[in-house]
Amino acid sequence: MKHLLAKSSMSSAKGKASQQKKVQREVIGREKESRELLQDEDTEEKSSSSVRGHLKNFFIYTLLLLFIPPFLNYTALIREDREFRQTGDLNETFIGQKLYVQCKGKGKPTVILDAPSGYNSDIWSKIYEEISKVSKVCVYDRAGIGLSERPKIINSSVKHGAFHTTERMVDDIRFLFSNKTNHEKPFMLVGAELGAVNARFYAQMYQDDVASLVLINPFFDGLFVMDHGEWEKFWLGPFLWTWQRLHILAVCGLSRIGLHLGAIKSIINVTDLPHILQMRQNHLLCKPGHLYSAVEEHYLVNESLSQIRLLNKLRPLSKTIPVTLFTSSKYSDLASDNVNKVWSKSQNLYKGSLHESSRQIKMDASADKLLLDSKYYQKIANRIIADVRKWREDSRLASKY
Repeated sequence: MKHLLAKSSMSSAKGKASQQKKVQREVIGREKESRELLQDEDTEEKSSSSVRGHLKNFFIYTLLLLFIPPFLNYTALIREDREFRQTGDLNETFIGQKLYVQCKGKGKPTVILDAPSGYNSDIWSKIYEEISKVSKVCVYDRAGIGLSERPKIINSSVKHGAFHTTERMVDDIRFLFSNKTNHEKPFMLVGAELGAVNARFYAQMYQDDVASLVLINPFFDGLFVMDHGEWEKFWLGPFLWTWQRLHILAVCGLSRIGLHLGAIKSIINVTDLPHILQMRQNHLLCKPGHLYSAVEEHYLVNESLSQIRLLNKLRPLSKTIPVTLFTSSKYSDLASDNVNKVWSKSQNLYKGSLHESSRQIKMDASADKLLLDSKYYQKIANRIIADVRKWREDSRLASKY
């Protein structure tokens, strides 16, 4: 009996020991699981903290990239604009509206050069120097273009026409030159593309002020409706988008970076352009206001053509004003064959809209090369100089009677 009790006691003790070990294992297991959970939570917290840190850095660097280039570009533009304006004058047109004007040379008639759409007066640099040797010649930047101030809303009125259209531009020319005593009349107006539209509009409005016209690749007033709107698709499509893209890059301050890296080139890009003009072209490529005005001029070209179309009906060009018309065989090497065909056809139609005594000189080149390539601009300069001398000779003969 004692033996059985001892055996039972021993068995009970072993059971208790086994149960205690089992409990201990369970406790150890729970502690291990708890430690693993804590480690996982700690790892997740560190990972989450690392992600938040990377996101924070990303946003900081993004903000720096978004704001630093435009800020640096803006400060540089203020300094450059002040320096470049020293080469010419800012003359007031409407209240508070000032346009950049530069003149050189002496003698009558005063030759006024008006640039193509989107371009500032630097496009005339070659011809300007040639003419200044024989007569007074002036260039100017249209409102918002180049170094001229943008139109102010306070000056907007029906009387002066919509901003960036021919009617408003001609009013600007009238204020700049006709209302200034140091610019002697008559004027010889020389214009290219949109500038030619302005020159003709002025001559039809104020014919007594004009000695002669030299029109270089003028826009024909029916250009946008020719050949089922082929030109309109080109002009308001890929062509306008190139100017809009330049404007966006300038707003973001990326144009200046692109110029430093050599990834972007200035709009007037010729090897023999004087250094000061090359620097000014780089400045304008970084100037959002200039590029926005260029976009507006291009966008509103058809509106300007509708204005000259109406004026042709009300007050045709006087037959007493000599006209020389320079036309290119194509608009651009980058344009499609269809677009260049429309352009060539429009130039022939334009000749038909002038009086019979007008002269047409055809140039086997694209329109964008005529004012900068020495093979072509010299012919234009020679023609202008010949017209100046003819006017002087006619005036001398007329003074005898």
